[in-house]
Amino acid sequence: MPNSATALRLNTAKLFAASLFILACATPAAAQGSDELQLGYLVSFANGSLEPSVDRVGFGAMQQGHSQDSGNFPSWTPTGGDLVLEVTRPADLVGGVASVGVFATEEVNFGPGTIFEARATFFNPDGPRGSTDIWAFVVGARTGDNDDLFTDTRVGVSLQVRGTSLRFNSPGGGPGTDLPPEVYNEIFSLTDPQPFTLELLVDRINGAGKVSIKVGDRVFSRNVTFAAFPANSGPAITAVGPSLGIVSAPGKTASVHVREFRMLMPSTSDINDADTCPETWDGFNCREAPE
Repeated sequence: MPNSATALRLNTAKLFAASLFILACATPAAAQGSDELQLGYLVSFANGSLEPSVDRVGFGAMQQGHSQDSGNFPSWTPTGGDLVLEVTRPADLVGGVASVGVFATEEVNFGPGTIFEARATFFNPDGPRGSTDIWAFVVGARTGDNDDLFTDTRVGVSLQVRGTSLRFNSPGGGPGTDLPPEVYNEIFSLTDPQPFTLELLVDRINGAGKVSIKVGDRVFSRNVTFAAFPANSGPAITAVGPSLGIVSAPGKTASVHVREFRMLMPSTSDINDADTCPETWDGFNCREAPE
């Protein structure tokens, strides 16, 4: 029978092992790397077109959508090879977000056990910069259709403008991070504004995710957990795309150019075999097999 010193060492070891287990469970799981995914969908907005130049998954053309708030005046304007999104926050709007965007919705169905990455490149933003004004550029994934309703269940990655500063955010994935002032200066430069790319990885195989922003040579990223869309439960994601939203700036208007939107998906999957997929998927088995 162990003496008291031995028993103490055994109990200490057990407590230490238990603490490691608890720490491991509390740490966000690492998402599958985007280098393991392949291009499945690409829209470059040439001449304002929402038709994809690459569509290996049968998503079809993107759809215009907005928050359906009276007086938000959404617009989608082709300009120099970009698509300019513009929206106004109605002065009498209480809560919610006045938004405008374009979304892939046709045949989009990312349920438990699926994985994808969405990316969009933005350029030349313009909008309010008052001390209480808050607006954001977003790459989002949500329930619903092209109507970007505030009540939809959603996750995303966003770059939020807060007065004259920027916050790298992950709606549905935890608190945000303030970015250095020089990033703001580069994006809002009057003489040489820099494009920026937002990346959203949703991994419903491992119950994990990752969000990133790239501005020139600068990259900011972090692993996140999306509580609304875990690995083994939760609703299907049925709309994915870039958008612009105003959180707090009554009666004011914001705009941004969108240069490109793309989605990456695995070329193989344990979910289903290639022979169960429509031919238009071209071997991209990123979703549950059709019924």
